[in-house]
Amino acid sequence: ALPICWHTLQNPLFDARALSDELVHDYGFDRSRITLLPDAKKSELVRTIKQLIAQKGQFGPNDRMLVYFAGHGVKDVVDGYVAFADSKPPSEDDSLDSLMNFATLSNALNTIPVPHLLLVMDVCYGGVFDARTSFHTLLGGDQDEQAPRDQLIQRMLRARSRIYLTSGDENHEVSDGKPGLHSPFSRALLRALQQRGGSVQLLDIASLYSSLRSLPMEPRAGYFDRSGVEQNADFVLIPTTKP
Repeated sequence: ALPICWHTLQNPLFDARALSDELVHDYGFDRSRITLLPDAKKSELVRTIKQLIAQKGQFGPNDRMLVYFAGHGVKDVVDGYVAFADSKPPSEDDSLDSLMNFATLSNALNTIPVPHLLLVMDVCYGGVFDARTSFHTLLGGDQDEQAPRDQLIQRMLRARSRIYLTSGDENHEVSDGKPGLHSPFSRALLRALQQRGGSVQLLDIASLYSSLRSLPMEPRAGYFDRSGVEQNADFVLIPTTKP
């Protein structure tokens, strides 16, 4: 499953910029706090994560972080890996040190002291990342009988969350799409975000995953901090503009 070399992908940076624009425009994300790492080397990602880990005490109780990784993903018989601009072909890197395995990435992100973190990975074999999980939603049903929106938000933010969402399962390569037209996963993700949570104007992880799971490469989602399963932890996106 490991390629001889890395072929150039056309859409990752285009997809990442479109996602950041959507989060800023419709969800009130602060552009000055968005970090883009185009053609990142492994050392750049490690340094950026270390800088975030060092920000202990700087995150508020309701702060949320979205990490988006678009690029090459590979797997061997025991683990999955993300590749970087300076990753070597396996024939030159028997120990795969120039890659980062999913377990290392999971542990590093889990250490960032933000209460809520969503990792979105548009990579091949992303489903290897962790166990698949079923999510429960507080949304849907008769809106007249729902709790007030502010109360729903507080319930969604009650438990610390570490959630991943991948573009495919553990068996599939995923398409980069035609240049300038987004990958199929990115296009569907952007379309879901542009709905801005519909009439209730909230987008939780169950609703987001539901809008993506029918894609042919079988997207996966789950917790990578197992305590989230017990507490029914969530990740909520709160639109600042109306659909």
